Amino acid sequence: GLVVMFWVTGFDILYACQDAEYDQRSGLKSIPARFGIKGALTIAKVLHFLMWILALGMSFWVPELSLGLIFRLALAVVGVLLIYEHSVVSERSMDRMQLAFFKLNSIISLVMLLAGSVDSWLR
Repeated sequence: GLVVMFWVTGFDILYACQDAEYDQRSGLKSIPARFGIKGALTIAKVLHFLMWILALGMSFWVPELSLGLIFRLALAVVGVLLIYEHSVVSERSMDRMQLAFFKLNSIISLVMLLAGSVDSWLR
């Protein structure tokens, strides 16, 4: 639950950065409106880091999930994808948000689903 919550909240904050100016003008209480785009991007990075750390921790400390080497290797790929996701979106440019939000998160979800399923099936 927490892994998904941190991941979804992180990418939702990224996506909300596109509307930061509108949110501020309209008095909306979004994270980008409250903390600015730079602060929102930092919060999203922290949330994604927490997601990654929790997923890694689950693979070691929750044996009922049967997550092992395959899942951990997939998490390395997910970590690289998250770093790339945050590198394509910046305070100055939201031009590549479609790549970051839709494509990369779709790939991340597939990698985690497939790796977790295969790892559990093989154990």
